[in-house]
Amino acid sequence: IKSKFTNIRITSSKDSSRATAVFDKEWDFSNSKKRTTGKVRSQLVYRKFGDKWLIVSERDLKVYYVNK
Repeated sequence: IKSKFTNIRITSSKDSSRATAVFDKEWDFSNSKKRTTGKVRSQLVYRKFGDKWLIVSERDLKVYYVNK
């Protein structure tokens, strides 16, 4: 699988306990039976637990295209 991430924007909460990343994700996946390509606008929400940042939410905001 090949992935490309562009147009990245990261914002954080006022108390710095949460952060949101919004970006365009493009992929090209192939195996011996099929190939899929696509591009979506995605959002990841992170929350700080101690000294670690963990993803607490993930969603696609917009589908630009998907080829199956």
